Amino acid sequence: MVRPSAIRIRPAGTGPSRPAVSEMPGVVSADIYAGDSRKVLVAGADGAELVVRCESGAPLPCAVGDEVVLEWDADSCHIIPGAA
Repeated sequence: MVRPSAIRIRPAGTGPSRPAVSEMPGVVSADIYAGDSRKVLVAGADGAELVVRCESGAPLPCAVGDEVVLEWDADSCHIIPGAA
């Protein structure tokens, strides 16, 4: 599991923001304003959606329909025993 606030979004075709990150390509399917934050939904190649939480005032480097890459630091991943 990775907390939605630990995931960063970058446009497809650009390099990682820092070395040694985990990443997943996808397509932005929604950008939802949620008060002091926003939820960005990204659909992966298998159709599963990941949620990215950003500050509502922070610029987003993409729009709905754009191909992006989600990235996160390896130490942001947490294994939950028995979760599938």
